[in-house]
Amino acid sequence: MNAKNQIYYEWCVESVVRETGDIEDLNFVGTFACARSEPQTDDRYDYEIVLVRNEGNEDEGVTGRLWAYVEDGVLPEFFANASGNATAVKVPKKFHKETKKTELEK
Repeated sequence: MNAKNQIYYEWCVESVVRETGDIEDLNFVGTFACARSEPQTDDRYDYEIVLVRNEGNEDEGVTGRLWAYVEDGVLPEFFANASGNATAVKVPKKFHKETKKTELEK
Protein backbone atom coordinates (compact mmCIF):
# COMPACT_ATOMS: atom_id res chain seq x y z
CA MET A 1 0.00 0.00 0.00
CA ASN A 2 1.09 3.54 -0.66
CA ALA A 3 -0.37 5.66 2.11
CA LYS A 4 -0.33 9.39 1.49
CA ASN A 5 2.00 11.36 3.74
CA GLN A 6 0.44 13.83 6.12
CA ILE A 7 1.95 16.75 8.02
CA TYR A 8 1.21 17.50 11.64
CA TYR A 9 2.74 19.97 14.08
CA GLU A 10 3.29 19.90 17.81
CA TRP A 11 4.85 22.22 20.36
CA CYS A 12 7.57 20.84 22.60
CA VAL A 13 9.49 22.06 25.63
CA GLU A 14 13.00 20.57 25.72
CA SER A 15 14.89 20.27 29.01
CA VAL A 16 18.54 20.73 28.03
CA VAL A 17 21.30 19.88 30.53
CA ARG A 18 23.38 23.05 30.97
CA GLU A 19 26.69 21.21 31.50
CA THR A 20 26.48 18.94 28.46
CA GLY A 21 23.88 20.41 26.08
CA ASP A 22 22.10 17.05 25.99
CA ILE A 23 18.32 17.01 25.74
CA GLU A 24 17.15 15.08 28.78
CA ASP A 25 13.39 15.45 28.57
CA LEU A 26 10.73 16.37 26.02
CA ASN A 27 7.29 17.62 26.97
CA PHE A 28 4.83 17.88 24.08
CA VAL A 29 1.94 20.32 24.47
CA GLY A 30 -0.88 21.56 22.26
CA THR A 31 -0.18 25.28 22.07
CA PHE A 32 2.60 27.82 22.37
CA ALA A 33 0.80 29.33 25.38
CA CYS A 34 0.95 25.94 27.13
CA ALA A 35 4.64 25.65 26.31
CA ARG A 36 5.29 29.14 27.74
CA SER A 37 3.48 28.22 30.96
CA GLU A 38 5.40 24.99 31.58
CA PRO A 39 7.29 25.15 34.90
CA GLN A 40 10.99 25.87 34.36
CA THR A 41 12.28 25.57 37.89
CA ASP A 42 15.30 23.30 37.75
CA ASP A 43 18.58 25.25 37.54
CA ARG A 44 20.38 22.27 35.98
CA TYR A 45 18.47 22.85 32.72
CA ASP A 46 17.88 25.38 30.02
CA TYR A 47 14.40 25.13 28.57
CA GLU A 48 13.81 25.55 24.86
CA ILE A 49 10.48 25.81 23.08
CA VAL A 50 10.32 24.29 19.63
CA LEU A 51 7.65 23.74 16.99
CA VAL A 52 8.09 20.25 15.53
CA ARG A 53 6.91 19.44 12.00
CA ASN A 54 6.24 15.73 11.54
CA GLU A 55 5.62 14.06 8.22
CA GLY A 56 4.48 10.48 7.80
CA ASN A 57 1.76 7.99 7.03
CA GLU A 58 -0.07 5.04 8.53
CA ASP A 59 2.14 2.45 6.83
CA GLU A 60 5.58 3.85 7.69
CA GLY A 61 4.91 6.08 10.71
CA VAL A 62 6.92 9.30 10.97
CA THR A 63 9.20 9.54 7.94
CA GLY A 64 10.52 13.07 8.42
CA ARG A 65 10.86 15.63 11.17
CA LEU A 66 11.91 19.30 11.18
CA TRP A 67 12.28 21.84 14.00
CA ALA A 68 11.71 25.57 14.51
CA TYR A 69 13.17 26.88 17.78
CA VAL A 70 11.61 29.95 19.38
CA GLU A 71 14.20 32.65 20.15
CA ASP A 72 13.19 35.72 22.15
CA GLY A 73 9.52 34.87 21.55
CA VAL A 74 9.90 34.64 17.76
CA LEU A 75 9.84 31.68 15.40
CA PRO A 76 12.27 31.53 12.48
CA GLU A 77 10.94 31.84 8.94
CA PHE A 78 12.09 28.32 7.99
CA PHE A 79 12.33 24.96 9.74
CA ALA A 80 15.74 23.39 10.42
CA ASN A 81 16.82 19.80 9.85
CA ALA A 82 18.43 17.47 12.43
CA SER A 83 21.82 19.08 11.78
CA GLY A 84 20.41 22.51 12.61
CA ASN A 85 20.62 23.75 9.03
CA ALA A 86 17.76 25.82 7.62
CA THR A 87 15.58 24.10 5.06
CA ALA A 88 13.32 25.52 2.34
CA VAL A 89 10.25 24.53 4.38
CA LYS A 90 8.52 27.63 5.77
CA VAL A 91 6.95 27.78 9.20
CA PRO A 92 3.21 28.32 8.57
CA LYS A 93 1.94 31.84 9.27
CA LYS A 94 -0.61 30.60 11.81
CA PHE A 95 2.22 29.61 14.17
CA HIS A 96 3.88 33.02 13.82
CA LYS A 97 0.52 34.59 14.70
CA GLU A 98 0.12 32.23 17.67
CA THR A 99 3.51 33.10 19.14
CA LYS A 100 3.02 36.83 18.56
CA LYS A 101 -0.43 36.79 20.18
CA THR A 102 0.86 34.86 23.21
CA GLU A 103 3.87 37.13 23.62
CA LEU A 104 1.61 40.23 23.55
CA GLU A 105 -0.65 38.73 26.23
CA LYS A 106 2.09 37.90 28.74
